[in-house]
Amino acid sequence: MDNKFLKPPENYVVFVELFGERFGGITSYLMQLMDTFNDSADRMVKFIAAQADDGKAEVSMLDAIERVTLDVIAKAGFSMEEDLITNKSEFNDAVSFILTAARRNSVDIFLKYSPFKEARDYRARAKEAIHLLRDTAERMIRQRLKDQQEGKKIPKDILSYIIKTAMVDESFQMVEMVDEFVTFFGAEEIETVIGDKQDLLYEDIAKLEYMMLVFKETLRLCPPVIGTARTTPEELLCAGHRIPAGTMVLLPAFVMSRQEQFFKDPLTFDPERFQRNEDR
Repeated sequence: MDNKFLKPPENYVVFVELFGERFGGITSYLMQLMDTFNDSADRMVKFIAAQADDGKAEVSMLDAIERVTLDVIAKAGFSMEEDLITNKSEFNDAVSFILTAARRNSVDIFLKYSPFKEARDYRARAKEAIHLLRDTAERMIRQRLKDQQEGKKIPKDILSYIIKTAMVDESFQMVEMVDEFVTFFGAEEIETVIGDKQDLLYEDIAKLEYMMLVFKETLRLCPPVIGTARTTPEELLCAGHRIPAGTMVLLPAFVMSRQEQFFKDPLTFDPERFQRNEDR
């Protein structure tokens, strides 16, 4: 997509502020620590196996994946020692509720202003969760700064990079550091690539070509987001319709990915369609 079609900034306010409470900022870097990922993945498998040890119990994969995702971020990014896979905590619940509230707030335009008790209680719970997250972040940052001043060994994680940025950029104060912390909290081929390996290497991911096709097709049929939006920098003509400059144009992913003009047999799960490059 042409870079001149910018994303509407109002769509991303929710990442900075939610129900009047400062939530987080937009990060500018990404770290990938495969050892931590492998360790968390192993513990997730054990967690699932323990829940379904009789072979009959139902296991929520969504819950398991949420737990392992949070665990990887917490350990790889901030060296948190808590086991967020096996143990449910206020921190887990706060992160989960905030993300749910952010999604609901993006589609329910009245939630933020509704005077009804259910909405007031919901906003209060979201604010309480945000306070817990930000208080945890500030406590960890202050402890890391103290350790640094005392000459203790500092882990090479995202938190260290956040603090390093703050030391270089004087305008990057505690509130910005807390923002960055909060923001982090969205088979044959496998046998050939992985084989008998116990741990997955970063280089292995690029070799899982068919798995990438499966991911793409899954995301096409079941997009995790409503869509995206762009603002027109100038007047343009699209499919015979005149669109004025400065107009927000919505692109609904769920609808577009099921259009026959773009995908042949759109309701059929066919990962190889991306390999054939027959669809647009």
